[in-house]
Order: sequence, then structure tokens, then C-alpha cells
Amino acid sequence: MKKVVIIGGGAAGPKTAAKLSRLDKNIEIELYTQENMVSYSACGLPFYIEGLITDINNLIIRTPEEFQKQGVKIFLNSKCTKINPQEKNVEILNLQTNEKKLVSYDNLVIATGARPFIPPIANIGLNNIFSLKTLNDGIKIRDKMRKSKNALIIGGGNISIELLWAFTKNDIKTQVIERSTHMLNMLDDEMGELVEHYILGNFGNIIKIHTNQEASEFIGDNNNNVIACKLNNGDVIETDFVIIASGIVPNSEIFKEAGGILSIRDTIKVDTYMQTNLKDIYACGDVVANYNIVSHKPAWIPLASTANKEGRIVALNINGMKEAFHGVLSSVVTKFHNLTIASCGLSERDAKQNGFTPISAMVTKKDKAGYMPDAQEITLKLVADYYSQKILGAQAIGPGDVHKRMGTVVACIMSDFKVDDLLNLDLPYAPPYSPTIDPLLTVAQIIGQKIFNLNK
Repeated sequence: MKKVVIIGGGAAGPKTAAKLSRLDKNIEIELYTQENMVSYSACGLPFYIEGLITDINNLIIRTPEEFQKQGVKIFLNSKCTKINPQEKNVEILNLQTNEKKLVSYDNLVIATGARPFIPPIANIGLNNIFSLKTLNDGIKIRDKMRKSKNALIIGGGNISIELLWAFTKNDIKTQVIERSTHMLNMLDDEMGELVEHYILGNFGNIIKIHTNQEASEFIGDNNNNVIACKLNNGDVIETDFVIIASGIVPNSEIFKEAGGILSIRDTIKVDTYMQTNLKDIYACGDVVANYNIVSHKPAWIPLASTANKEGRIVALNINGMKEAFHGVLSSVVTKFHNLTIASCGLSERDAKQNGFTPISAMVTKKDKAGYMPDAQEITLKLVADYYSQKILGAQAIGPGDVHKRMGTVVACIMSDFKVDDLLNLDLPYAPPYSPTIDPLLTVAQIIGQKIFNLNK
């Protein structure tokens, strides 16, 4: 009987296990995770902290008992400390008993994910300084939030945006420190500035955003509880607790020590079948490098949606089906209050860095017929390459229906569309769903006119 050992219990590992168990009931599947639970949605944690989700158990996707019924053995509190590719076994440390054992495999799946990046800030070990990864992290942060009046977030990415709203909704005065020129640096400057304008314009009485700044030191009281943060410009911000949301680091160390080849930002290098350079060893999820379909270069886009797709691909290939994973577009969507923020493909900035000659247009328009009572504005930016006229990416923000426009652009990029191809799309129209000319077609028309004028 073939034995598959999976290391990691976040998204990709459990997906691999579940799919494998459905494909072949005769495969022996063991999954080891250093956490005390398996298969949960970390993406839902900001909404639990906000209070939108009242029961943390709703974020658990599948319990160990449910896996057991599928024939998958789950080992909690079990950390993989060494991979022996020649002997085809792994060393597992039981975190409760401190005992070690060797576990053999026919195929090994590394789905170790990533951990929060902890920046080198003085006194970062003080109490009430949190990062957000596990369900227990979410419970601790929500408990502290409900006893506090002031919060501080280090970093300005997607998690920061969602936590910023969670704290704002709970009347917590919150300040954000972001080292870049604006929050959400996957957006171009003008789009990022619109997001900040919305946040501060509507909640400036309770939110402050410090851009182009870094935290240099945390200040504690006599009980080692954080009470303030000193910035690199000398300013001091008082706070009751701190969230570190400065990015993540892939858990690829044990793979590297075993002779594995790494890629961008120390992620694991895999081929299109999710195989590593080590025989019979696959990797998937946040620990692996992705292939960017637009730039044709390695990228690291750690998303739960990607992790689940990759986990499925690994299961199919272990089962002999030879299924390829073709890459990612960096399709992202997040939310603050009633503002949706989405992007896909390359920003104009990234397009330039990748050797394209980008041409772009931006438009603000209602998401449906203007006379409809629930019509809302969206601002949409489309990026194309001047010479090939291929669509490279898009960004959109607004209280209106942003998500479906981004989905359309994703399909266009995947289909290698040019601007004219987008203009010829027969998008469905009715007043409750779109204006007669959809905002996506309007922005494509503007780019088309720009290209025509430049070519005259």
C-alpha cells in the first residue's frame, strides 16, 4: 500500500489529504501539523475579531475526526524537524512529550505554509504585541480589543485593512504605521491614495495612518505590557496593544537543509506538477513559489485560494493523473467598511519593472444605471501594454460591484486578450446590474483612444 505523508495542516495540506482520500481509498495518508488543530480558515479571523462571526469554531473546515472517517490519520502537535530524502523518511517531534520518531513515506508533501515576519523592533517581546495566524491568535486579539481603547497596527497590507475595520467597528482608536508611500502597496499610488482618502474621510476621527514611517522601539510599563511605540522620526504613539502585520516568511528551512532548491524569497521551487527537485517530494501552498502568468517570472502570491488549487493538483499527480498548475495572476480582493478593493495581474509600476511599456486609464463611474436607487460608484484602472495591446492588469475600488469587474479582467488576461477583444465583449446589461456601457468597457475605450492618438 502506498503511503503519503503530509507536513502542514493549514489549507494546502488538508486539501491534498481530502482529495487523495477520495481518489484512492487504498492510499495510506498521514498528516502532521505542529498546531493543536487542523484545516481552518485563517482568512476569516479578521471577521471573527470584528464580531461578524461570533463562534470561532465556524472557521474550522474539517475536524480530525472527520478526516479519520475519510481514512486520513491526523497527528496534532507534531513538528517535522528533518527530512531524509535518501532514506525516504521524516523526523517528527511530538511537542507534548518531546519524543522523536522516524516516519517513512512513498511520497512526501510539504505544505508547511508561512509564519508572520517579526521585524527587528526593540522590545518586541513585550506583552500585548500580537501577530495573526492561528485561531488562538484571533481569540487573544479579540479579547484584548474588547478591553482596550487604542490599537496600533504595524504594516499596511490586506490583513491590516481588514483588522483596521474590525477595530474601527468596535470603536477602537487605531493608528497604522506603513513604511511605503501608502497602504496596500500592490496598488499604484493614485489608487492607494484613494483608499486612504476614503478611510480618513469617513473615519478620520478614529483612525490615523503614518506612511513613510517605521517603528523603532516599543515602550513598556513596569509589568512588561506595551504602552507606546516610538517611530524612526522620534514620534511616540500611545497604545493598549499592537498588531504586527509586516508580511510573512515561508517555512522552507527543513526543505533547504535536506538539499532542496529554493526560489524567490526563500520559497520552495516547484515545477508545473508541484514537484520539487527531491525525488517523490511535492510542495504546495504558502511555502512555494508561484509562476506569474503575465510577467512569466517566479512570484510569491500566498493566498488560500491558490493553496487549495495546488493541494488538489498535488493529490492528482500523486495519483498518477499528470495535472499541471499553470500559475497565478495575483488576484486579490479585500474590504474596508463598504469599500471593496481588488486587483489582478500587474500594476502599472510592476509592468514597467517587468519590461513592458504600460499604458493605462482610470475611470470613476456608477456600477449600474445611475437612476437605480442602489447605484454606487467604482473607480477602475486598467493597464495594458502599448506595443502588444495586451491587457496586463487592473485595479478597482469602491462601494459598488467591484468584484465582478475584476473577475472579467482575470478571464481576459487568462485568454490573452487585447484591449480590442475586451471592447468586443458582449457583457450582459440590465439597469440593476450595469450602466448601458459598463465601466470596464469605458476604461478600455479610453486606453484604445490613447493608443490611437499615439499612433497617429
